[in-house]
Amino acid sequence: MRNQHERVWIWLKRRLAGLVANVVINHMGQVKEFSSLPEGGFFIVNLIPLESWNDGRPIPLVFSFRNLYLLGFPYGAVWYVYKDAKLDGSGYVESQHQNLLRKLNFGGGYSGNMFESVQVGMPDLYDTYTTLAH
Repeated sequence: MRNQHERVWIWLKRRLAGLVANVVINHMGQVKEFSSLPEGGFFIVNLIPLESWNDGRPIPLVFSFRNLYLLGFPYGAVWYVYKDAKLDGSGYVESQHQNLLRKLNFGGGYSGNMFESVQVGMPDLYDTYTTLAH
């Protein structure tokens, strides 16, 4: 599974290479350089489930180029997106595309003060370790 995640990450970095802008800031004599993602645009990753789930059919997941956040997924002919999904530049206006796009009644956890309380336990510590190690 780790190899699959690494392959997805390598694929994503290659796809983003032409879209990423290098930003250099000189602040109080210190030069900082970082990469900036495009303001708009989206991409789809097809999740390949086990054969026993969803008949093994791929499940498309839509992500934002702006922040690489998961925004939603299709079910039937309708795209369901988190209520806090930023769809600027998608061409979809909620009031005009109700038959194609519906906001879920819960967010993706990307807005608000999600760091107000932090869980610390063995699974969380392990997740932190594996994230930083890879």
